[in-house]
Amino acid sequence: MNELLVSGLELMLIGMGSVFLFLSMLVLTTRIMSKIVMQLQSPVDLLQPSVLPSEIKINTETEDKRLIAVISAAIHQHRNSPNHKIDK
Repeated sequence: MNELLVSGLELMLIGMGSVFLFLSMLVLTTRIMSKIVMQLQSPVDLLQPSVLPSEIKINTETEDKRLIAVISAAIHQHRNSPNHKIDK
């Protein structure tokens, strides 16, 4: 019985050790890749967005009408679906 417990303990330590080793390697490679990407990326690109908010022009009236139409269609489709139950 004692040999069985020792064997189980060894197996547990090997399993937990291999998982710990794998996760440590994963963290290490992720950090190295992050540093490489940060060095390849110029600092100016990180600070400036590709499209400035002032360059984006949205016709809010048209967008509001589209949004209302989409929401209305979704509600209509939901109410007419066979799985829709009305609680009374």
